[in-house]
Amino acid sequence: MSWKRGIVCLYFAIILFSFASAVDVTKSGDTVSVSSATNLYAYEVNFAFTGTPSVSSYGSFLGADTSTGSNTRGTTFSVYESKLDPTQTGTSGSGSLFSASSTGTFTLSSAELVYADGSETTLSCGDGTCNLAETTSSCAADCPSTGGGGTSGGATTTTTTTTTTTVESVGVSVSPEELNVDLIVDKVESVEITVSNDGDNDATLTMEATSELSGKVTFSPSSFVLAPGEEKVVEVVFAVREGGLLTGEILIKSGAIAVATIPTSVNVRSENFLFDVALALVWGKKNFLSGENLRLDISLLQVGPEEKVDVTANYIIKDFTGNTYFEESETFFVLGGKDYIKEISTEGLQPGKYTAGLEIVYPGAFATSSTQFSVVEKADRSLIFFIGVAVVLVAAVILVVVWAVRRGRKKAVKKKRG
Repeated sequence: MSWKRGIVCLYFAIILFSFASAVDVTKSGDTVSVSSATNLYAYEVNFAFTGTPSVSSYGSFLGADTSTGSNTRGTTFSVYESKLDPTQTGTSGSGSLFSASSTGTFTLSSAELVYADGSETTLSCGDGTCNLAETTSSCAADCPSTGGGGTSGGATTTTTTTTTTTVESVGVSVSPEELNVDLIVDKVESVEITVSNDGDNDATLTMEATSELSGKVTFSPSSFVLAPGEEKVVEVVFAVREGGLLTGEILIKSGAIAVATIPTSVNVRSENFLFDVALALVWGKKNFLSGENLRLDISLLQVGPEEKVDVTANYIIKDFTGNTYFEESETFFVLGGKDYIKEISTEGLQPGKYTAGLEIVYPGAFATSSTQFSVVEKADRSLIFFIGVAVVLVAAVILVVVWAVRRGRKKAVKKKRG
């Protein structure tokens, strides 16, 4: 009978291993993490909330090149992220996804995980409770609890559901890949984007604007189906009733998952503004290591009769979820025009995409200009160093070969003459 006991023990060991290896989404404080993921490509995590919810940062689990965003639907706050990997390779293991909170209550309610093969798992806390011992995937912590129900000794009853569907297509590309839109407050401005289906299946897609652009953007069409190889031109219409620099993302979604994204900056100015305002990155450099200085080439040109005007210049760095990381102001006068360089440190910025903005304000008028940039991993500097060394070595080898060939030719000529 001992061998039977051994088989039984082995069986329970396998069951316990399956418990431990099930994928979980957990919330500890403000940080939401995933554990035991296999080939994860994208996610959407949902919360029940009161007050004002927000995302403070995204983790590095899916990597640096991702599409991120959040939105609010009624009393549900959703946070999502998707890799933008042309090889469609997922990430396995455990790690931090993002940090989010609300000024009121903020409770994890469900999550949708999408894998590189296109399959999708929905994790749900049924009836506001969670069972951490289920073999199927489940929300693991900080789930809403019901006042009644449960068993003696503080235990609770649970309902956990897991469903699997297929994302219709992740082979979607967009053009342009970023937008920087100039418009006049209370005036409508439109741009066109092209959405292409590069995958092998039909893609049912919807358009959505996030963050500070939510409610200020409409799409025509707002949803459509693309066959493989087909593309669609979408008109994006902006209508803004406030000044300043607005940021957000335009999402192309398949179901609940963003399969393509366009980081978007909207520069709003008042009508009859006295200056043309232009801002650009010096030398067109777009990628920076954290701590490097942005060098912004700024040009103010007075329109109409020249007169001395005292202006306030507000410098801003924002991400595309509406968070502001840098603000600084200075006041000076302009007569005719002014060209200058402004340096801003990127110290403390995590790898990701940002926009640097300039708002010029004087009594009764304002104008904004901006440019987008990225903060990249420090490892990129090592890569650049090694590439530089390789180039130098190749150049040295070429010089040695040329020298040797010329020397050989000279010796051959001397020998022939002798």
